Amino acid sequence: MNKWTKWVMAVAFILIGSILFLKGLELQSLGTDVDGSGIGIYLGIFEINDRVMEKDIPVYAKSFLSIGGLFSITGILVAVTILVNMRTGRHA
Repeated sequence: MNKWTKWVMAVAFILIGSILFLKGLELQSLGTDVDGSGIGIYLGIFEINDRVMEKDIPVYAKSFLSIGGLFSITGILVAVTILVNMRTGRHA
């Protein structure tokens, strides 16, 4: 895998992680204050679930926050690894 592919991968992980994290924050701020018995959850144009019960919204929020954080940390670690390898002269 060349250097540019690794950079694209790092940026993609950070971008996807940020989007998921922001969706988690949005759901967390929504809480259980919804009309009716539940909501539909969409991520961009993708429908995640169209019938999330009001009591399950915090679970979805925590899930999005956790996965978003893990994706972002993974992207940051890939970027740091690339920078360290560039500084030490390795091409791994």
